[in-house]
Amino acid sequence: MTREGNRGASDTPPRGRGGRGYPLLASIALAVAALVLVLFILEIGVRWYAWSIGRGFWENPHDFVSPFFTSDGWPAPYHEGNTLVFKEGERVLRGKPTGEIRIVCLGGSTTLPSPDAEGRSYPRELERLLDARFPDYRIRVLNAGENAYSSAHSVVNLALRVLDAEPDIVTAYEAINDLSVNYFGAGAETDYANKYLTPFYLGFRHRVGVVAELERVSRLARFIDNRLVPFRTAGWDYDTRRDWHPGLKFFGRNQRSLVALAHAHGVDIVLGTQAARAARRTTAAFAAYNAVTRQVAAETGAALADVAAEVVNDGLFVDDVHNTSEGARVVARQWLDPVARLLEARLAKAQSAATGP
Repeated sequence: MTREGNRGASDTPPRGRGGRGYPLLASIALAVAALVLVLFILEIGVRWYAWSIGRGFWENPHDFVSPFFTSDGWPAPYHEGNTLVFKEGERVLRGKPTGEIRIVCLGGSTTLPSPDAEGRSYPRELERLLDARFPDYRIRVLNAGENAYSSAHSVVNLALRVLDAEPDIVTAYEAINDLSVNYFGAGAETDYANKYLTPFYLGFRHRVGVVAELERVSRLARFIDNRLVPFRTAGWDYDTRRDWHPGLKFFGRNQRSLVALAHAHGVDIVLGTQAARAARRTTAAFAAYNAVTRQVAAETGAALADVAAEVVNDGLFVDDVHNTSEGARVVARQWLDPVARLLEARLAKAQSAATGP
């Protein structure tokens, strides 16, 4: 055998146990696979145990996740140091200055600026009208609405955030978002979780799944997902043919809670019926929700702005319930008188207290 041949034979690594090369990689892969298998078996065991004690195989069906404040929209106001910031950029001090009058408007997207180019809102228009009627006073009208908010959201927002602004008067403008609760899942639940814990209403920080994980780290993923919402919602358990009566009592209860909460803190409140195009306004369901608002106002002594009865021109809407900017001006005029009457009573009381008997 040549020298080269001997060298070639001695340079070949042994292939048996303990040798170098592929057998070592195979051993590592086998160990990793065994570890993965053990972890998988343990995971199945833990899930089976959780299922056997009623906590679900995939997720605990009794985990509590609040349906409030979980959307992408933030509840107003938020704090920046000693400043409170509201939905249209209104900024007020956390401690109300002497002589300043604050009116906070609660509601859903119909309280926010109009979706047309001019972008008016009834709170901004109401502030302008009040300034003209009470030129000697500093009046701030602050927007605490948010897309998709219902009366239930307004109750929580008033209790946990809005009272911090020391409002003198609050307005509440609700109907459509409460009505639609009846159409999700098996029907209206007391806390509206059947609607607001669906993926459409949960913000990406509160959803689960691969898409949600991507959105937590990528703004691009959030942008794309938002464009695909109509496709994602096609198969949801949502049906407008379902009975809308069950949610009426929850809506009435929430309205009464708003009044009671406001009055408990010395705040006046105006409840408003919600305006809509005739095709929506005249349906039995929508009319019934507005009737509840009127009934609660009468029972509790709260002031009423019967917006639905006065704003009946379909040309003031961009869709069933959202106003044009001109519509926002007309809606604001319906709030003006009931708010002004409360304001006049407050000013007269303050003046009487200041002058004494």
